[in-house]
Formats: sequence, structure tokens, C-alpha cells
Amino acid sequence: MTVQALKLLGSRLRHRLFYGRLFQKKLVLHCAFAIAVGLLLYETYVSYSSLEEFTAEYADITASYEVLKKTEELISLMKEMEASERGYLITQDNSFLDAYYKSRELSPQQLLDLEQVANTNLEHRAHLDQIRKLLQEVHLTYDHLINLSRYKSPQEAIQSLREKKGKVLMDSLRKEIRRFEEKNRSLLWERKLQSDQAKAKIKTNSVFGNLISISLLCLTFVFLRKQLKKEEQQSRLLESEVQKRTEELHVANEELLAGNEELNSYLDNIHATQQELEQQQEKLQQAYAALEEENDRKSAELQEARELQLALLPHDPPAFPHLDLKLYLSSASEVGGDYYDYEIDEKGNITFAIGDVTGHGLKAGILVATAKSYFQNLCVQPGAVIMQAISRGIKNLKLRGMYMGLAIIKQSGKTFKITAAGMPPILVYRSASQSVEQVRLTGIFLGFHEKQQYKEEEVVLETGDILLSMTDGLIECFNDEKESLGIARMAEYLCQVAHLPSEDIVNALVKYGESWAKDTTIRDDVSIIAIKMK
Repeated sequence: MTVQALKLLGSRLRHRLFYGRLFQKKLVLHCAFAIAVGLLLYETYVSYSSLEEFTAEYADITASYEVLKKTEELISLMKEMEASERGYLITQDNSFLDAYYKSRELSPQQLLDLEQVANTNLEHRAHLDQIRKLLQEVHLTYDHLINLSRYKSPQEAIQSLREKKGKVLMDSLRKEIRRFEEKNRSLLWERKLQSDQAKAKIKTNSVFGNLISISLLCLTFVFLRKQLKKEEQQSRLLESEVQKRTEELHVANEELLAGNEELNSYLDNIHATQQELEQQQEKLQQAYAALEEENDRKSAELQEARELQLALLPHDPPAFPHLDLKLYLSSASEVGGDYYDYEIDEKGNITFAIGDVTGHGLKAGILVATAKSYFQNLCVQPGAVIMQAISRGIKNLKLRGMYMGLAIIKQSGKTFKITAAGMPPILVYRSASQSVEQVRLTGIFLGFHEKQQYKEEEVVLETGDILLSMTDGLIECFNDEKESLGIARMAEYLCQVAHLPSEDIVNALVKYGESWAKDTTIRDDVSIIAIKMK
């Protein structure tokens, strides 16, 4: 019993010694690691502080170099100004005068640039104030000599030049600039010394920090090597555990294979359903192809109708010695509802027509063709007679809900007789007052009532005046905020572009409407007749 007790006691003592030594090794390792990290952080802080000091010194050196550069540029500019002033006084050559004024204009800006880069030192500011004062005196003296030479007595100016009145001031200015330059050179030398000291300090701290980093890496390597051995033992345990789990998964897989037959039957049902869906999709594609073919046929018909409508529009009017004309139309669909036309009588007077059908498409094209037929046959008649005839013709078509707004403008010399119904106000720009008048003629749409009476307004245009008639497509376009452009804004913009030719005025008004609409497209037709009196 005594021997066994002694063996047990010896075993316990060995365990205690082993774990005690292990604990001491870990404690020493952790302490060494903590000390190394602390020293590394301290050296990093010192290096960062030295780097900030070096960066500040480098910025100061850069500023000093910039000051010296600006100083040399200012001295060079003073030399050019002095040489130009002397050259002009002696030769009276204007090329010297241009060079002088150019140097004189640049010198204040050059001094201002110098002040901006040297504005961190109170002593610099005092020097710069003295330089500015001397520069102003030099400018005044040189300006006086040049004005004396140009407008009074060149001999007296040359005499003043020989007496060196301006040279004394220029020498004082150059000396003051040189003193300022020397101050900056001495300051630059001091900053260079400080920068070299900062770089040496950074280098020393960097070497010391690298030594600490290497020591820290060595300790970390030893510690990680021991940890890897422990991880190897744990990986062996995990491998046995994975093998056990793999066997369990194999058993579960066999159970899944047993239920795979039931899943296959479900898949067969899904496949049959998919075939039925494919058949239905094929039928839908056939129906879509038929619809697409019908749509192509209708689009072709609409294109032919649009070509017919465009063929109904007249060619551009000929040039007139007293009128500047522009007729414009833009459709929002294949077959639009807007219309313009003109006819010239034997005396050279012009009758204009501009209208807007309530709608688009083939019905609108039929109404436009009807209106054109009546207009061409009755253009020599008064405007009210033409509109009554067109109104009866539209009503006889019996197209439900289809009406037309129309304006007839008959020109005779400077006089324009306007008859309109269902149209926006006509704008008349007066060149003399640079203002816009609105001619409003109320009346219901053509085709609504056979016995409708139409009013007539007479306008006289002088040179530079403009008569502008348009449909509602442009003035009723909306922006992103659902706000319409309106006739008031259009009249205001017309004042801004009234100096342009009629074609440029119309293009400017259309672009103004498009910019107002921004991303929103103009959904209605746009027609404009612009008449400018030459």
C-alpha cells in the first residue's frame, strides 16, 4: 500500500509540474506579444506624428517655391512694362503701347496671385502692401508719361524719361520685390532643414518599428505552430465524426430512392400538363400572327391615307417682296386633323386658311379634304362665305362628333381681314411698341350649325410686324407637372424671337413647346402660319 501511495503521489506531482510549466510558457508568450504590440503602436504613433510634421513642412516648402516663382514672374512683367513704356516714348510705335497696356493689366492680377500664395505670414503682408503701393505709383507715373506723349508733348515726355522720373520708382519697386524674394529664400532654407530632420526622424522610427515587427512575427510563428498541432488533432476527430455522418446519410439516401418511384409518377403527370400548355401556346401564337397581319394591313392603309393628306397640303408659297411667310404642320398620328392652305388671286393678294379637326385618323382626313375643296373653289369670296360653305359641307358628311375649327386670313397690301371660329387667339406682334396683341374671334366649330354667323376682324401690319396663327396643339402641350404652355407664354416668347425671319420664328416656337413638354411628347397636331411684314 505504501508503494502504491508513493506512485500515486509522484504521478500527481508530475502532472502539476507539467501544467504549471505550460501555464508559465503561455503567460510569458502573451506578455511578450502584448509588449511587442504596445511598442509597435507607440512607434506607429511616433512615425505618424513625424509624417504629419514632414507633410506640413513639405507644404510650406511648396508654398515657398510658388512664392519665388510668382515673384520672378512679377519682376519679368515689370521689365516688360518698363521696356514697352520706354519703347513707346522713344519710337511712338503703337505696338509698344499695346504691350505696355497688356503688361499693366496683368500686373495687378500677378500681384494678387502672389498675395494668395504668400498670405500666411504677417511680415509677408507688410512687404506686399509696400509693393502694391509702389506698383500703383509706377502705374500712375507711366500712365502720365504716356498720356503726355500721346495727347500733349512727346518732347516733354522724352525729357521726363531722360530725367529718370519713372526709373527711380521702378528701381524701388524691384528692390522691394527682391527683398521680399530674399526673405522667402531664407525661409525656404529653414523649412528644408526642418524637413530633413523630419525625414531622418521618420527613417529612424521606421527601422525601429521594422525590428519590432520582425520580433512580433517570430513570436507569432512559434505560437501558431503549436496551435496547428492542436488543430491537426481536432481534424482527426472531425474526420471520424464525418465518416459516421456519411454512413447515416447513406441510409437516408436509400430511403429517398425508395420514394423516387412515387415522384416519377408525379413528374409524368406534370409532363402531360406541359404538353397541353404547349399546344395552347401554339394556338395563341397563331392568333397573334393573324392579329399582327391585320395590324400591318391597317397600318399600310393609314400610311396611304397620310400620304394622301400630305398631298393635299400646298407647296411652300413663292417669295413676296413685302411679306416673309412660313407655313408649318406636324401630325401626331398617321392621319392628323390639322390643315393649312393658301391661294393667290390675280392681283397678287393671298388668302390663307388654317384649321383643326376634332380628332385624328381617316375621318379627320375626310374633313380636311372637304375643307380644301371648298376653300379652293371659294377663295375669292369673303371669309364668312367660305366658312359657311365649309360648315355646310362638313355637316352634310354626317360624321358624328366630327367638327372643325378654322381661320381665314385675307391679305390686301398691309391689311389683313381675319374670320375665325373654334381657333386659339391670333397673335399680332407690333414692332414699334415691341408688344403682342391677341385677336380673339369667338364662334362654334364648323359643322355644328348651318346658320352660324362668323365675325370678321381687320388688322393692319407695318414693317417688322408679325401675324401668327396656330392650332391648339402647341399651346395646349403639358409639362411633367400637368401645366399647359398657354397662349400668354407663347406671346411672351414671340417678343423674344420677333427679330428673326419667319422660318426661324416658327422653329423657335416649336422647340420652345418641346422644351416645355420635356420628356412628355406633344400628343396633338401642330400647325402654324407666320406672316412678317418686310
